[in-house]
Amino acid sequence: MKTHIAHLLELTLNKNKKRIKTYLETLPAAVKGPIFEEYLKELYCGNGFLAVRKGGKDDLGADILIYSRNDPATPLLLVQAKNQKRPLSERDTRAELMKFEEKAQHTYNCHHFVIYSLNGFTE
Repeated sequence: MKTHIAHLLELTLNKNKKRIKTYLETLPAAVKGPIFEEYLKELYCGNGFLAVRKGGKDDLGADILIYSRNDPATPLLLVQAKNQKRPLSERDTRAELMKFEEKAQHTYNCHHFVIYSLNGFTE
């Protein structure tokens, strides 16, 4: 995974958005989700935040927890990352929002949530 992240961060430094997207889309199915999560985590860290990747089936709807460096006890933001071939449907977006509202916000004591979908969202 480290090699993938290093490559993605190099592409980021070079502002090569198209190659970043293509690289993330063409990763093997078994690793494309975790690598997208780790990449987003590194982007937040590079912007001065503390970030912890939870990801996986038991993440309660929060792949990444974002903290302020001044207050690493309570997350500022919960991130859900979706690296799928198609835009995230309204149904799937609602399901992710429900997971956040019913589980993640209470578990992590955080009321701010964002979904990143590599291929966007349906109308």
